[in-house]
Amino acid sequence: MGRPCSYPSEQIQWLRDNYTGRTQIEILDMFYNAFGVRLTKGQLNGVLSRNQIVSGLLVKFSDEQVEFIRSNIAGTPLVKITNMFNARFETARTAKEIKAAIDNRHLKNGIPKKGRPSPNKGKKFPRGPNWDYAYGFKPGQAAHNKRELGSESKRGDGYVIVKMSDDIFSRGWKYKHVVLWEAANGPVPEGCRVIFADGNKHNFNIDNLILVTKAECGVMNLHGFRSSSPDLTKAGLSVARLSIKIKERVKAAQSARQSAKTEA
Repeated sequence: MGRPCSYPSEQIQWLRDNYTGRTQIEILDMFYNAFGVRLTKGQLNGVLSRNQIVSGLLVKFSDEQVEFIRSNIAGTPLVKITNMFNARFETARTAKEIKAAIDNRHLKNGIPKKGRPSPNKGKKFPRGPNWDYAYGFKPGQAAHNKRELGSESKRGDGYVIVKMSDDIFSRGWKYKHVVLWEAANGPVPEGCRVIFADGNKHNFNIDNLILVTKAECGVMNLHGFRSSSPDLTKAGLSVARLSIKIKERVKAAQSARQSAKTEA
């Protein structure tokens, strides 16, 4: 069914009453059952955006964190408020996550977007003797939210990261379990990753850290070979390696037969 020019107030109110806490797939099916209208995801996003309707599933911030963003958003660039947020709550939220929280709550920082003239254009501001023209603060002055080397932070996905460097270009943070594995075994080889044998992202016992290739990890995830039991996970890794080896042998045999046919 084509997109209508406008949605009746009854449908808008229905979305306000039912969208909170539900996924888009759920709300699309419920909307069809209620009104006999099959919306696409694009149409649903459009009517939700125009009417400022937000699902509770999008809210991944506490009330205190939201209030912090709301109180500090005015005149604050995204990167700066992200750093302020992480320093205040000792998290490792990305700028993308903070932007989603801001957009979902229709907050504005008042900073002109690219292409729009700045309200301060043409104005002169006094600069003291210690003004640094590149960054706006004294040379050698540390940022208010600077974290010391070795500081730890818990990501939203549960992984613990450690600050290893002040280099802003390399981001300076590294997964703690990778740091510990490398301390015991050397650098992680290219194309490999370190996983937790028992699935516990906070169990940093060196015996609980397993090196796997990306291919092995993919097979384990695909077939559910990862377990809360270290022994079952290690057994699953052995099965994954055997599966990969069999596929390699089969592929090599097929290639050899094809070459023989070509030569004949």
